[in-house]
Amino acid sequence: MGKLAGEYDDWLICMISSQAHQYAAWFYEIVQQSDMDFEQSGLKITSVIQMAGLAVVSGDILLSLIRAIPSERLKRIRKNLVDWHSER
Repeated sequence: MGKLAGEYDDWLICMISSQAHQYAAWFYEIVQQSDMDFEQSGLKITSVIQMAGLAVVSGDILLSLIRAIPSERLKRIRKNLVDWHSER
């Protein structure tokens, strides 16, 4: 999801699964092959961005990244994450 602030090369990442049947509208973001931004994502097939699977990792272990998440989709993901966290 993005590089964290600070002097270290730490990144907040989330799981992405091709198991689209796991999609839950209130918490996951589905990226479908028919979406206008699908090609930009770098994904191969319809996939689900799973905000339940967050982790902080060092940048030196990242093998590949999604090329880009368009700002509107990223805003939606962040809002869902904040809303979920606020309810806890």
